[in-house]
Amino acid sequence: MAKHLIYMLSKIEYGRISKSKFLGGMDGIIENLRRDFPHVQPVRQQNSFRFELKAEGAPEVFTDTDPVLTLLSPNKTWGIRISPNFLILHTKKCEGFEDFKKRLFKVIEAVHHNFDITHISFVGMRYINSFDYNPSYEFSEYFKRMDFLQPSLGSWLKAGSNLSARYVNGTETLNVGSGVMINAPKYMPDLAELASDIDDINKINEGPAAYLDIDSFFASEDLVEFSMELISEKISILRNNANAVFNETINEV
Repeated sequence: MAKHLIYMLSKIEYGRISKSKFLGGMDGIIENLRRDFPHVQPVRQQNSFRFELKAEGAPEVFTDTDPVLTLLSPNKTWGIRISPNFLILHTKKCEGFEDFKKRLFKVIEAVHHNFDITHISFVGMRYINSFDYNPSYEFSEYFKRMDFLQPSLGSWLKAGSNLSARYVNGTETLNVGSGVMINAPKYMPDLAELASDIDDINKINEGPAAYLDIDSFFASEDLVEFSMELISEKISILRNNANAVFNETINEV
């Protein structure tokens, strides 16, 4: 997967901590991570939504505004976002799973040390892969499963397509997005704002390009007691599930 991987992220959602505890713990996190993430961005405010069910009628929607701490690596190819209820590590230059996991666990340990995380509800890994166009083969030299791309339709010229599919594997879920984009941005709209921390999201890839977006995650309606062992186990399972999707659909060339 590494040859075609252009962007990778992991997200951990945990039981919400108070804003006062978050603001009081930020300096500790910055200090713990400053060797690997010395660029400290201004704290931004981000809206989050929560729903409360009522006995009658539609659920009531509440909007909360949360502070978000953003840290970047020296060359700004890695980024972190930390809020009162989640952390994200993302990169446009992954150097292998073990390196990513090592960095992720440094971030988790710093957050846990300063915020005393008690529970988690979500662990996710997402991989964005890109494939160049070959006029002779289109994308058949890469894709084993051409049904994940745009099918031919008579003699009409193909002008791009998007496939979105969900699969369940026990307690884990896989969202797979794939298709062909023409003269399109490098990042999908739902990732553009986050990716802007570490890359130029306005750059256009000229001509056709195929993509494979694998979102592998564990989610629980009930909060699960925090443990590094559990997160490590889930991260490994999610990675294996993502690799299984990649190996099923792509020729490694």
